[in-house]
Amino acid sequence: EESKIAMRNLRRDAVEVLKKMEKDSKITEDELKKYTKEVQDVTDDYIKKIEDTFKSKEKEIMEE
Repeated sequence: EESKIAMRNLRRDAVEVLKKMEKDSKITEDELKKYTKEVQDVTDDYIKKIEDTFKSKEKEIMEE
């Protein structure tokens, strides 16, 4: 659970940076949306990997 929380915190921080960049006119609104989606997709992938690893370890422990 701590790993998932850490990933969500990283996502939040990344999105905050992107919003600041858009506010400072370093990226466009369309780029903000695109990059925010990319950050979300990467976050979802890693959370799935974390969950899969947890399930695998849980199964391994239950079999012992």
